[in-house]
Order: sequence, then C-alpha cells, then structure tokens
Amino acid sequence: MRIGFAVLMFMMSSLAARAGERANAENLLHTLDYLAADYAGAVANGQVIDAKEYAEQREFAQRVAQQIAQLAPRPEQAALREQAQILVSAVQAHQPADTVAKLSNELAADVIDEFAIVVAPRTQPDLAAAPTLYAQNCAQCHGASGVGDGEQAARLSPPPANLRDAARQQQRSLYSLYNTITRGVDGTGMLAFTQLTDMQRWALAFYVSGFSASPEQLQRGEQVMESG
Repeated sequence: MRIGFAVLMFMMSSLAARAGERANAENLLHTLDYLAADYAGAVANGQVIDAKEYAEQREFAQRVAQQIAQLAPRPEQAALREQAQILVSAVQAHQPADTVAKLSNELAADVIDEFAIVVAPRTQPDLAAAPTLYAQNCAQCHGASGVGDGEQAARLSPPPANLRDAARQQQRSLYSLYNTITRGVDGTGMLAFTQLTDMQRWALAFYVSGFSASPEQLQRGEQVMESG
C-alpha cells in the first residue's frame, strides 16, 4: 500500500509539473503573439513612431527571454534562448516589422512543437452561439462590428484593438486569439474571460477571426470545413 501511495503521489506531482510547464509555455506564446502583431505600430522605416508602444514592445521582447529562461531545463532550451536573443536584438535595432514578426512566429512554432501545445479545439465549437457571446462579452469595447468603437472604448487606454485591421489580424492565429480571450492582456482593458467555458472561448476566437477576412477567404474556409 505504501508503495502504491508513493507511486500515486509521484504521478500526481509529475502531472502537476507538466501542467505548470505547459502553462508557462502558453504564457510565452501569448507574449510572442503580441510582439508579432503590435510591433508594427511602434517602428517604421527603422525609426520609432510611437515611443510608448516601442517601450512596451521592448518589454515584451525582454519578457520572452525571461520566460524561456524560466522553463524547465531541456536539451532544446539553448536553441530557444539563442532565438530569443536574436529577437531582442532585432527589436533594439529597430528592425522592420515583418522581420520581428517572422522571428516571433518561428520561435512560437518551435515552442508549440517542443511542448506539444494543443492549438485547435478538440471538438467543433458551437459557432451559432458565437454572435451572442460576442455581443454579451466583447461588443461593449470592440464595438458591434469589431472596429474598436464600443461604448466603453473611449475610457480605455490603450484603446481596444480593431478586429477588422487585416494587416494586424494576419499575424494572429486562431490559437493566439483563443489564448488572448483566455488570458487577457496585462496593462489593458482586455480581461481574461475565465468565466466562459473552453469551447465558448474557441467559438469566440473563430468568430472574431472572420472580422478581417475577405468574402473569398470566408467562402474558402467554409469549403474546407465542409470537406472535413
């Protein structure tokens, strides 16, 4: 019995450690996502165009390096640290937005592979319920059409994201939208919607991802879904 109890405790401890490590990796992906999407608003043509936004992007880049250093040791960690330092240097050197986005996305892809992060819902979410969920939880800030003009928008600094900004949304994956809805964004009015179920958050991610899509993209997406 004592051996069985010890094995059970070891298994529980191991599962808890894995869950904690996965949560740290998901936080890292969350930081990389915002760096890829928002850096373009801080730097253009090698010059800082928004000092406050640039300071935030530098902080995000440093946070990436810190979060990687805090991950549990593993053989690939040295390579991840090297990628993070290259990313930090690119931000400090005012490199173009597409360069920073590429470095961020490549590092995110490696983290997803290394930590086996699940980046899609396990079952199809109830997309029919998504418009109501959006109206109840998001429209007051992002606006009914997603352009960031909700009744609470004027009170928020920074203002809510324009979900119809195709250039910005192009840097966002469904998983990154889901991750933002799940975790919120520090220092902004974007809260963590932990009161919603996992599948409700996925439904919202699918819904808002369509705001910046063209009719042709939406039609193609529908065809892919129907084909299985």
